[in-house]
Amino acid sequence: MTRKGDDGNGKVGPTDIPPCNYELRSDGNSLTMRVLCRECGQRELRDRNCFSSLLRAFANEVNVDRITLSNHVETQYFGKALSILKGITALSYEMRQLSLRTPATPSGKTPKRCSDCQFYPRKVFTQLNEQFLRDVGLFYSLFHDMTVRLYEEEAPDYTCGECLLATREDFDYTYSRFETLLREIVKEGYAVVV
Repeated sequence: MTRKGDDGNGKVGPTDIPPCNYELRSDGNSLTMRVLCRECGQRELRDRNCFSSLLRAFANEVNVDRITLSNHVETQYFGKALSILKGITALSYEMRQLSLRTPATPSGKTPKRCSDCQFYPRKVFTQLNEQFLRDVGLFYSLFHDMTVRLYEEEAPDYTCGECLLATREDFDYTYSRFETLLREIVKEGYAVVV
């Protein structure tokens, strides 16, 4: 079965990198995602666009045991490499979940002004997640800049104050998860025991 990857919301924007095309193959209890690299113009996994396309496709499949990049030569990823990819896609999924939080108000309705706020969860976590899947280095820079602005922001009222507090807690959680993931990558990449 061949699938065109999906970015999670069913559409690919003009500046977004489309997910890879792939096939799923099962061999007993093992599920392999065979990425169809030969048909793609992005042929180098070290290239950030290629890696981003792979992540977007991989995020759509939950029980993959092995990834095979199918080009002139097939390259397989499993074990620790796959564990790191799962960690990356798990953090991406968590940021998508954080983007769904709406400000809690006594009336239960979200004020219209919330969508204009630079720290509205849907806006800020969607932007962070898109950057995370595009380029992890630039993600960290964007995350740092947003964190500084978030902690300098003063709330105009109680509802905004509660939302800003929740967003700060979400940022702390996201940073903790990101730092744990980086430690795992460094430990595996450089065989450093942390």
